[in-house]
Amino acid sequence: MSSSRQGQRVEDIYEQQNDQRLDELHSKIRTLRGITNDIHDDVESQNLILDQSVSLPGPPT
Repeated sequence: MSSSRQGQRVEDIYEQQNDQRLDELHSKIRTLRGITNDIHDDVESQNLILDQSVSLPGPPT
């Protein structure tokens, strides 16, 4: 096999590895985004509960 052909094969292997790693990274970013959205929703829900509990009338004095 000629050296230029072998060089092209090596480049193809590197390209495939890069594509695979990009796909893995994209999957991890998607997972982190989902977790971040879940945390945001939970915080918003807790803030609403806190706001409601603060606005409740206190015990009679």
